[in-house]
Amino acid sequence: MRPLTATTAALLFAAGMTSTALHAADAGKPRTWTDPKSGLEFVRVGKACFRMGNDAQLPPEDENGWARVKYKESLSADEAPAHEACLDTYWLGRHEVTRRQWQQVMGSLPDGNAEGADNLPVTRVTWEQARAFTERLSAMNGKRHRFRLPTEAEWEFACRGASPTSLDRDVPANETELQEIAVADIRAPVAPATVGSRKPNAAGFHDLLGNVWEWTADDYAANAYARHSLYNPRHSAGSDTAVIRGGSVRTEFVQTRCTMRGHYPKSDTLRLIGLRIVRED
Repeated sequence: MRPLTATTAALLFAAGMTSTALHAADAGKPRTWTDPKSGLEFVRVGKACFRMGNDAQLPPEDENGWARVKYKESLSADEAPAHEACLDTYWLGRHEVTRRQWQQVMGSLPDGNAEGADNLPVTRVTWEQARAFTERLSAMNGKRHRFRLPTEAEWEFACRGASPTSLDRDVPANETELQEIAVADIRAPVAPATVGSRKPNAAGFHDLLGNVWEWTADDYAANAYARHSLYNPRHSAGSDTAVIRGGSVRTEFVQTRCTMRGHYPKSDTLRLIGLRIVRED
């Protein structure tokens, strides 16, 4: 098979024909890269289109659960409409950023992170601090590589297995299956686990579901998907609230899924919010 030319690849991308031809074009290219400055490992995600979002209306639980935080009509109202999203190639962190990696880049840990727990995910990080981390790491690399927070679309595609034909389901079939890939159990202790303590998903990423929430680059709006562009969508409205993804060790089963959208004030911090970052191709 002849390699795809840039023009042909662009035409295939524009037509949404990505599942076979564009993956064939990626054959033989490096799949992982480790940043020598921080030790962060990245997995390459090839250019592709996928179906983003969720049109299903998930009913709230009758008792306890998410009903107590006013999810009265649907647990997934802000995940619609489902729509096509096309992404350029990017590299996403295999793991959540650890305390050791944060300290390597920033020099000190955010308040509330204990010393000596090197392989736990760094938490209590504001959105602004997360952005500062990516900017500092870019500067440490002499701007040869640019790092940033992932968009919602990039995060969700990786969570779904980073392939338009992936068999990864949005929702694990049951709690037993969830426990194989995610540190998430509302009955469990509050503390997150060491990164990579569960099996990776189909694309090789650990802990995209559970463990700690992860900041994204997108501002939050309940109707953001109605305004998404087809290519590399990102909702940026100058809001003081950003989207967090993936849930945490304390997220209930019904909410631990790839399409679930959380949100939190950018200037605030929480003991179960951390980050995972992107290296641009």
